[in-house]
Amino acid sequence: MTADHSVTVNRDCMVRGGALLLCACVIVGCVSSGDVDRLRTEQEQAKAKMSAELAQERKLLTDIERDSAAQRASAEKLASALGGSTDSRPPAPVVSACQAPSSPTASVEFWVSPLGNDAAPGTRKEPFKTLERAREAVAHVEPKQWEQGEVVVYLEDGVYRLERPFVLHGDDSGRHGHDVVYRAAPGAKPVLSGSMRVTGWTLHDKDLNIYKAPVGQARSRQLYVNGRRATRARTDSYPAGFQPQTVRPANVELGEPYPAGGGIFYAVTDLNQKRWQDPSTWTNVHDIEAVGKDQ
Repeated sequence: MTADHSVTVNRDCMVRGGALLLCACVIVGCVSSGDVDRLRTEQEQAKAKMSAELAQERKLLTDIERDSAAQRASAEKLASALGGSTDSRPPAPVVSACQAPSSPTASVEFWVSPLGNDAAPGTRKEPFKTLERAREAVAHVEPKQWEQGEVVVYLEDGVYRLERPFVLHGDDSGRHGHDVVYRAAPGAKPVLSGSMRVTGWTLHDKDLNIYKAPVGQARSRQLYVNGRRATRARTDSYPAGFQPQTVRPANVELGEPYPAGGGIFYAVTDLNQKRWQDPSTWTNVHDIEAVGKDQ
């Protein structure tokens, strides 16, 4: 993997000195160019599988509609033979997994796009940029407009990066029997993501194939490379010297129970690799996580 690749991660971590193996931010070093090619192939296979499933859904819809037409024709023939009519009966409903029922007429529409501007009026030609701005606009819809239909917020194609949870309260609901609907714009496939895109990768350790990139104050325990969750940088499995350490209660002699929790005790040993076995060289102690075998 080269430094111009981007990954998705929320993590405040810069690795220096002897803590190279303990920082999630440099996990890109664990992904080789061969891994990237494999991931790209897997993505193409996933797209092909999705296309095949969509084709199956469309075929199923066609079969359902054909069977329904045949059933209606048979019912009309039977009714004609009995001297009656099928017009007095409601038609059998056709359920489709591929099509949503048509929605009521919208009295107000707002449009949002990752390329929009929150200072814009929120129209299709001049959309908002954020969901928060659309939520604010919905709150200011005139009472008379609620009586005419629902309020719809259309999300254009693209990725919407959320810096905080998008929260809707009761006050953000519809009025006068009409709803507030957030939906994808026709033909669009918007993605709401709480992740951040990390760029500016530089080579940190050529021998270990480790790269690093600044992420500011962001913190996270998850890292994705090309849409696939990656393993963060870590030691070898089951390194020596790590032992569970319980917290001894002050009055254990009086039967005071041990509190839940505790920690991991690390004893320096030559059995581990020299580049990190000495904890005095660790520069990111607060970012270190010791994961037990039973976790």
